[in-house]
Amino acid sequence: MHIGILGGGFTGCLLAVHLARRGAPGTKITLIENADRLGRGAAYGTDNPDHLLNVRAGNMGAFADDPQHFHKWLADQEGAAAPPASAFVSRMRYGEYVNDVFARTVSEHPGVISIVSGLATALHPGARPEVVLADGQRLDFDRLVLCFGNLPPGAPPGLTEQARASGHYLHNPWRAADLQSIPAVASVLIIGSGLTMADVVQTLAGQQHRGPITVLSRHGFLPLRHEAAKPYEMSRPAGRLLEIFRNLRREAKTAPARGHDWRDIVDALRPYTVGLWQSLTSPERRQFLRHIRPHWEVHRHRLAPAISDALDHMRGDGQLTVCAGRLVSIGWKDGAFDVAARLRGKEGASCFAPDWIVNCTGPQADYAKSANPLISHAVQAGVLRPDALQLGLDVTAAGAIIDGAGQTSPNIMALGPPTRGMFWEITAVPDIRRDCARMAGVLLP
Repeated sequence: MHIGILGGGFTGCLLAVHLARRGAPGTKITLIENADRLGRGAAYGTDNPDHLLNVRAGNMGAFADDPQHFHKWLADQEGAAAPPASAFVSRMRYGEYVNDVFARTVSEHPGVISIVSGLATALHPGARPEVVLADGQRLDFDRLVLCFGNLPPGAPPGLTEQARASGHYLHNPWRAADLQSIPAVASVLIIGSGLTMADVVQTLAGQQHRGPITVLSRHGFLPLRHEAAKPYEMSRPAGRLLEIFRNLRREAKTAPARGHDWRDIVDALRPYTVGLWQSLTSPERRQFLRHIRPHWEVHRHRLAPAISDALDHMRGDGQLTVCAGRLVSIGWKDGAFDVAARLRGKEGASCFAPDWIVNCTGPQADYAKSANPLISHAVQAGVLRPDALQLGLDVTAAGAIIDGAGQTSPNIMALGPPTRGMFWEITAVPDIRRDCARMAGVLLP
């Protein structure tokens, strides 16, 4: 059995590890990745020690049956200086852990895992799906798993070509060198108020940035803060969408009387989220995305306390301002930005003239608009199709891709963020490690 894995970020490397550890005789695994470093992706590829995990070290192990594996690795590496299991460790350190787990697996299973460096540009289905690389290589497999990770951000509404080409608009917030080019006194507009925004603000603060920073998003919500966790007993919520969330809000309000807070309720819901998502009707899923998702995201994906404290301090000092509103346009004229937005609670359009703009709107989710050459080719050829909600790729509950004609592939699978339309919660380490183990079982029963 020859299994190809397209993508060598966290998901692809972890799948390779799970496959190798199953030890099926004769199994060969080929990992295809264009980036220089394996196992990192955007999240763990940072070199900034101020970028912290938003999950405690004690639950970040690469294996669902050993969630403490990462913390034990830290203890082996750092001895008495290792942080406690409750700590929020730097994502850079976690990237080193993933790379080490992968490298050890390669060493312990000689000849099982091979790595091909190159940019994939085309995908052809068939009895043996084939991947074509930019250098002309053609690789075919018995089974192929697409582990693209998160796509780069999409363009914000109203962005003109002049503004994009200005040199002061940063489309990809993960390019540290671009952020370093922002002068310390410059005014900065950040579009989007999620976890990526927090990373950008931390990066600017680490550069001793003194200029004003404005954050603009539809709702103006910032991710909420982690607090000490307490286990909470919860059975699977019953009912339809609105009934479920009314009951959860009611339970959260009464939690303090029982020594808990809303965070314990949200965390206790995690084992049920995939099943609940899949039980929703299509109209309910759209209702969730339109009305509930913004509230869910800030409660579910929380900030490490140190990051939350830093943002609060900057807001208190007046350096950081958060605005709720709809972006109308981003223009560039006579060497300056002209940004228009309709702010909540204000009549007419409000204008901004920042020196720099950073796009933190989150990854592109509509695969029909992806600039990735392989995805673009495969979607146009009907090998892949976006899911109905434009959250990722259309896949079955087993992760098999569904092509443009509605046919299920017998040998091409997808894993991780591209499957969000089917699984919803599939971006955090505890979710991905669970699905990697499941996929390894599907590929090597």
